[in-house]
Amino acid sequence: MRFWSSTVFVAVMVGGLTACSGGGGGSGSGGSAPAAAPATSSDKEQTTSESKMPADACSVAYWGDSISAMTAPRMDERLHVNVHPVYGGTAIAAQASVLQDAMAERFIVIQYGMNDSNYKSPIEPAFRSMLDRVKAMGRTPVLTGISTATAGEVMLRAVYNVTIANLAKEYGALYANWPGDVAYDAGSLMADGVHPTDDYQQRLADKLSATILAAAPGCAEAQ
Repeated sequence: MRFWSSTVFVAVMVGGLTACSGGGGGSGSGGSAPAAAPATSSDKEQTTSESKMPADACSVAYWGDSISAMTAPRMDERLHVNVHPVYGGTAIAAQASVLQDAMAERFIVIQYGMNDSNYKSPIEPAFRSMLDRVKAMGRTPVLTGISTATAGEVMLRAVYNVTIANLAKEYGALYANWPGDVAYDAGSLMADGVHPTDDYQQRLADKLSATILAAAPGCAEAQ
């Protein structure tokens, strides 16, 4: 029996950009991502001693754009995934929701970057704020990197993937390394050049699942 739940949000963008109105990214570079409230002092002061370990050691909160919605149902059934997809979402737009979340799950996946690159919106400040919160809550952060795409800001995505990899190392986060470790070929993308086809979705989900299960041997042994 597969365990996953979903809370769907739709990001409303202004300007001429049509980045992933139905998914995780898209071509175009106009407009700007909506601003999010900065972390409050109470957010930053939350410590691991104030938060209890989750009762479900195999629980996963999955924050991301439409690619999270595509991949979450395909993740290993031994993981209990609660996905929060924002169609057309960016890290800065999601920041406030992530910071305000109770973080009841053990693993917190942050999957943004595709739309951020298309908006040319810096990702590091928002990623750092979310990672600080995850660590303060005593949870395990998981970063995916940005999946391969041929449309939109390809070069900027490469830069952002380096940033994400460096942040994973700095914060001791699990890193699925989608851009480097997941096989990609000419048939991996839909016609828009952004969204993964079924096979690529499955490979992305498998790599994310394997990354988490490697850090949760009790879940890996469950049948």
